[in-house]
Amino acid sequence: MKVKEMIAQLQKLDPELSLVVLCEDPEVLEKGQVFRILEPYSADMFFANMSRDSNHKARLEITAAGEGQKLASINVTTDF
Repeated sequence: MKVKEMIAQLQKLDPELSLVVLCEDPEVLEKGQVFRILEPYSADMFFANMSRDSNHKARLEITAAGEGQKLASINVTTDF
């Protein structure tokens, strides 16, 4: 998803709502959970190389500024 696409989605919502991130990925879930609740606490820009390992899992290698791909991140925590 591009930053502009996320902004467009968020602009459809009441700006006073609290924001949570829901994840249904089985590798993130604790036993008995249907989804994991995450709370965003900041957004950043960084450089990295994105790839997939032999099991097709997403991997990220942080690089020096100006190297790799320029990416935006929404940083989240499990403690809200």
